[in-house]
Amino acid sequence: MRKISVFSFFLAFFIAGFAQITITSLPLGTGSNTFIVATDTLAAMGENQGSAGTNQVWDLSTLTTHSIDTVQYLDASTQPNTNDFPLANWVVQSGIGQAYARIDTNAYELHGLVGDPAGLGTNFVVSLDPITLVMPFPYTYGTAWLDTTGLDVTMDASSFGVPLVDSGRYKSIQYRDVQVDGWGSLKLGQANYPSVLREKEVTRTIDTLWAHSLFGWNIFQTTDATDSTFRWWDKNKAYTLATVVYSDGVISRISYLDPNPVAGVSPEQTAYRGVTIYPNPVREIAVAEVTDPNATRLVLLDSQGRRVGERRLTPGKFNLNLQGLPAGIYLYQVQNSSGEALGGGKLILE
Repeated sequence: MRKISVFSFFLAFFIAGFAQITITSLPLGTGSNTFIVATDTLAAMGENQGSAGTNQVWDLSTLTTHSIDTVQYLDASTQPNTNDFPLANWVVQSGIGQAYARIDTNAYELHGLVGDPAGLGTNFVVSLDPITLVMPFPYTYGTAWLDTTGLDVTMDASSFGVPLVDSGRYKSIQYRDVQVDGWGSLKLGQANYPSVLREKEVTRTIDTLWAHSLFGWNIFQTTDATDSTFRWWDKNKAYTLATVVYSDGVISRISYLDPNPVAGVSPEQTAYRGVTIYPNPVREIAVAEVTDPNATRLVLLDSQGRRVGERRLTPGKFNLNLQGLPAGIYLYQVQNSSGEALGGGKLILE
């Protein structure tokens, strides 16, 4: 039985950033460094990655949204683990953690990861050895490279509930074969990007898990899998427009920049954390947690922008009753006492 590599998924999320298109650097600092990323987990029912080659038209216009995340590029010097990765100058932050990166005019490299992707309640600080080459510059049609990266982490396993086991060790090695195999235009939802590059990556991942007990270290599980990933890049964006991930020969997920952001709410406002609504997706009752005293009203809109509900806000937690509303994607906006938008986002009702 194949084991899904938690850290491999964690790493893959962050690699995730004209007749001849050339990218010479990421446009960081020249515009918004915040991106709203949606994920379609049922894409295998109709989408595909299209063909390689020149002057292609790739169509990902019928994607649906099953989850949403916010990705931000942050100054590494302002982040708590900057001393663990002294060569990093940017941090790519998402809902699953942080990736410490070195981005300059020569290359985009990942140096390490910080987070708790397995949900164990502990943040892991993991160096990548060797570092991961995400993108060399210049980056254009025909650019290709081979890359080997890996991580090795030991953790306390006394709370895992496995008799006699007190520690665990996880080692992952990735052998990456990457090539920019096409250029053309990309249809993404209602948006059209006329000048993009497509990247194909074939990755062999060897994962090994050891367990330590009174009898010493023993191998608990080893897996060896080869998968493919396709990414589309636009030279005006610092994050990939879309990423198609194949596992065991079928599409497992497609992540993409949200082409239909909340009306009137910028990506920075969408990254607002003064009000948190969870779970998302939700069935009938969501929990709203308010930490911003300036947040006084929550307005709920349907996908057409029509107001379907509102609620006064005060600091604390309360239930948001969504019973009676049809399943679909809803927008919410957090306002202050003057009616100004402080933030907002999407809420998926199943």
